[in-house]
Amino acid sequence: MTTFTIPWIPEPAGTAHDFDEDHWRLLDRVNALLQAMSFGDETEVLMACSSLRVAAQEHFAKEEARMRALHYPSTQQHCESHLRLLDSLSSVQFMLKNTRGFASNTAPFALLERWFEAHLTSDDKKFADFLARQGSPVAAAAEQGVPPSVLNPGTAETTLSGRD
Repeated sequence: MTTFTIPWIPEPAGTAHDFDEDHWRLLDRVNALLQAMSFGDETEVLMACSSLRVAAQEHFAKEEARMRALHYPSTQQHCESHLRLLDSLSSVQFMLKNTRGFASNTAPFALLERWFEAHLTSDDKKFADFLARQGSPVAAAAEQGVPPSVLNPGTAETTLSGRD
């Protein structure tokens, strides 16, 4: 049986290190779901789908908070793209719970691959370009009175990646 996985896209969006790390984690969760689907174990598929959904929600919340804090002009469209993926994952979970044999279907692979690659290379690239035009996002945020913790939730770091 063939296991489909999505390879990492080198420098997909030129985003800040913490977002690239999030994207790596999301890709790992996507690939875990695809691997579970290739084995056809519906319980594992449901668990992997749920894990991906939680990781995506956490990443999207962090990314969207940064967009709003910096007044990114395409925030609404970007958030709508996030919602489309979350809705699709909900549909996949529903089908898995209610349709026998769905776990062996490769249609979700195509959906995840198209969404992930397109989102990273288009939507996230546009946001990365916006950040680059702003100069240092931390400096730009400070000028607007935005605390660094909004840029990097859960920390008080003053750098985007939490590293020097």
